[in-house]
Amino acid sequence: MRAFVAISLPTAVQEAVATLQQTLSQQLQRPSVWRWTPPENMHVTLRFLGETDERQAAEIAQGLAALALAHRRFALTLQGLGVFPHHRAPRVIWAGLQGDLPALTRLQLDVEQLAQTAGFAAESRRFSPHLTLARPLPNAALARLAQDGQTIAPWAAQEIPASTFTVSELLFMRSELHRAGARYAVMATVQLPTHEG
Repeated sequence: MRAFVAISLPTAVQEAVATLQQTLSQQLQRPSVWRWTPPENMHVTLRFLGETDERQAAEIAQGLAALALAHRRFALTLQGLGVFPHHRAPRVIWAGLQGDLPALTRLQLDVEQLAQTAGFAAESRRFSPHLTLARPLPNAALARLAQDGQTIAPWAAQEIPASTFTVSELLFMRSELHRAGARYAVMATVQLPTHEG
């Protein structure tokens, strides 16, 4: 199975993201060359694990319950839009995160260490907390993507109303790829304490 560890979004923030996607979609070239992520599928990925066997899955689930005790709940806010890898050839439209980023970084580092202990190779890419808002449709013309990338560039500091939320739990999830997009199933939910242990 393909698995990952993530932070979920409350319903109110999902609704704020849906409004943002609609606004952004209206600003981009028509017809759209983007597949928008359903807000109910959005999450902040702490560690994508990829193919995971049953032993590893059990170790990750148990390890998350243990590491959560060393953390506390903290607040994040969505702010700023951008693209990966750059505006001339965007492959992802994302929303950035502000707030208690040191707490988020500490949590992600512990999840990374747990993944390595469970037998996963170290993540080579630097952690870049974000929400994926959209990806290009298959065969989208590079010129069109570049145009949209330039349209998004001024949104780098865009504030996203009603998007502050408390990180209160970790999700261990399974991803199944389908023609219509990925479907997610929660395998374990771990609560963060209100105070550090």
